Amino acid sequence: MFRMSNEMSWNSVPAQLVSIIIPVFNGENFLREAIDSALAQTYSPIEVIVVNDGSTDNTEQICLGYGDRIRYYFKQNGGVATALNFGIGRMNGEYFAWLSHDDVYYPTKTEVQVKMLTENPCANVVIGNFDFWNSDDGSKRLYDVETQFDQKYLPHGLAFAFFGVVHACAMLIRRKHIDDVGLIDESLLTTQDTEWIFRLLRDQDPLISRAPLTAARSHDMQGRRTVGGHVEERAETHIRLINEVSPYKIRDVFGSELEFFLSMATFLRNDNNYIACGYVKKKIKSYDVPEELRKTTQELVEKLVHVGRGNSVVIYGAGLCGQTAQQELSDRKIRVSFFADKDQRLQGTHINGIQVIDPKDISKVQTSIIVALARYDLCTEVVSNLRSHGHKSVLSIGELEPIFQDIHTID
Repeated sequence: MFRMSNEMSWNSVPAQLVSIIIPVFNGENFLREAIDSALAQTYSPIEVIVVNDGSTDNTEQICLGYGDRIRYYFKQNGGVATALNFGIGRMNGEYFAWLSHDDVYYPTKTEVQVKMLTENPCANVVIGNFDFWNSDDGSKRLYDVETQFDQKYLPHGLAFAFFGVVHACAMLIRRKHIDDVGLIDESLLTTQDTEWIFRLLRDQDPLISRAPLTAARSHDMQGRRTVGGHVEERAETHIRLINEVSPYKIRDVFGSELEFFLSMATFLRNDNNYIACGYVKKKIKSYDVPEELRKTTQELVEKLVHVGRGNSVVIYGAGLCGQTAQQELSDRKIRVSFFADKDQRLQGTHINGIQVIDPKDISKVQTSIIVALARYDLCTEVVSNLRSHGHKSVLSIGELEPIFQDIHTID
């Protein structure tokens, strides 16, 4: 059962119509901002379709307040994929745009991306850079999709699809392309966007809108943080997608199967997707590591003067990046003595059985230091600062990447 308002007749559909579909479940906190940003687009014509996926809060009252400026539907709760598919089945536009109820479009989003597809009739998808929007302090940080992986894989869509750098709400898609690849998998509760983006991009060379046109809000109530089973579903989805691409296609896009699996292992590890990363590592085991990588690995190990069996290091950064580095070193029988972190709430506590100390106390520990911070600029700054203060054995997490890639260094 569903209820609706403001249906549009197919006979009245104008050319180049953009359908902006907003799925929402209990979204009263952010929904108005999303709808307002859709209605404020500089491009015309658009239709804004809001699909209420069984909300029990004030969502319906908010939607009805917009009158005939939006098309509104209510349906029983079934998950975001069901709400999007519901909206797609009722859209009139030649172009589809997904807008989560907690994100916003900047005013020129549809204008810029429609122009790109109009000028490139063979293209079916535009993907875009976007701003990460911190809900706690309101800050925004640009996410540049082209800097997330090796540039030699461009422009093929498989690189974007596999390395998880595409935000679904920063895209614009031709409706006919959706007809070709199919609707969103409703059996997936938290990775439905990952799987669908893979199908949308696997055989495409997508266009890229480089100026950020979407702000993607980060907050504690997002589905992948609140829905159970996300870790397992994420791993299963990535493993399935890896196996859906033929070796021929992998070689065509990535140069070789080993290069693809090495890149995937790096991405999955940095994404804390340890289950899928373990699967990929088993794949890597079956290949001979190139001599160049082996030589680089040996040189890096030599740089870490105190690293070896029975010796130790300090990891600067006790966050997910630092914990990932600790796990990789542990797999190679390299013991981490301490984490160092400026967060006073962590100092004195233990993570994975390892004490967290104040960075000021690093000078008391005669050992090697690995700086493992998620932000590249901060990582570089800390490495430089430590070296300037006389620490000779300091490496960044990025410099250790060849060691982590070389699965054969694990006993």
